[in-house]
Amino acid sequence: MKTLKKSIFAIAFILISSGLFAQKYSIKAGLNMADMSVSNNTGALDQFNEMKSGVHVGFFYEKVSSSLFTIETGLLFDQKGLKYILQTGSVTQTNIMNLYSLNLPVNLKIGFDLSEKIRLFGKLGGYGGLNISGKIQSEISNSGNIQSDVTNDLNIGNNTSSDDIKPIDFGAQVGLGVQYKSFLFEVMYDKGLANLATNQVLDDVMQNKNLRFSVGYQFGN
Repeated sequence: MKTLKKSIFAIAFILISSGLFAQKYSIKAGLNMADMSVSNNTGALDQFNEMKSGVHVGFFYEKVSSSLFTIETGLLFDQKGLKYILQTGSVTQTNIMNLYSLNLPVNLKIGFDLSEKIRLFGKLGGYGGLNISGKIQSEISNSGNIQSDVTNDLNIGNNTSSDDIKPIDFGAQVGLGVQYKSFLFEVMYDKGLANLATNQVLDDVMQNKNLRFSVGYQFGN
């Protein structure tokens, strides 16, 4: 109970004191290089995975508490997933999972000025996410000639028999970036900690991994 009271007090203090600090806003977009860690009780199953490209776009809010530290949060649309390629003789099987999610990142941002126009910064924190939709594309080719190409919707939910991916995701983040005037350039790495696998017969584990390259523009006081 004491811990709960302390947490409530801390949140209230942050909300009440929010007007004491400068606030900044930014928009960011860029490229994702996504993958997934996949395993079960037989071992790792992702040795044939390759990074899959995707996009992201988001709106961010930053509270400046000092010249060194800020807290950044926002809402980010992310295209994640995985790419699986299996080669057997002249036959190539390619499966691509496109997973679309909305993510809420919260990061401590530490920065310092190199000059009046250039600022370097690092970020550390985490995210909570909601997987909203997706598709699975399965292609089989023989000596480069496509034999079949099928695309199906990805089922999002917690049903162990009918769903493919759980809806709730969360994980850790770390990143580096540079700001030139109002323009932002940053690289972020997301490591999913939530198990997204619905089938647990073999203790299946699926966790997101994502490398994000972003450009953005910051405005505010």
